[in-house]
Amino acid sequence: MKTNSVLKKLAWGLVIFIGLSNVVLAQKIQVSGKVMLAADSSALPGATVLIKNTNIGVATNSQGDYTIQANVGDTLRFSFIGLEILYIPVKEKTLNVYLNTDDETAMVSECIVTGYETIHHESAVLKLRSGKHGRV
Repeated sequence: MKTNSVLKKLAWGLVIFIGLSNVVLAQKIQVSGKVMLAADSSALPGATVLIKNTNIGVATNSQGDYTIQANVGDTLRFSFIGLEILYIPVKEKTLNVYLNTDDETAMVSECIVTGYETIHHESAVLKLRSGKHGRV
């Protein structure tokens, strides 16, 4: 009987310990820092900071600074167009990040942008008729 009582107390103690450790790990903190280009440490305004596997995120300001509410243990995803994506777990309140150029993006030496527009015949004729007349 006493062994059974001791096991029950031990089991309840373990349950309480696991429950409290999850509460401690799930504490939200305000994480802030700066996102910079690794090559010259310049600020990256408009970089995206997302909590991985969620739609919670922020963009950096004009000085590359950001602030986001996250749980200790969450993973932050840092990205910027043309730069590598970086995943960093949240451990501290301050997190400065340096992003490197993406080798695949850096290899593009030319980019051709094309556009297509459909103009109805009536509006095209109107535009031609409303233009200035004169010698060319």
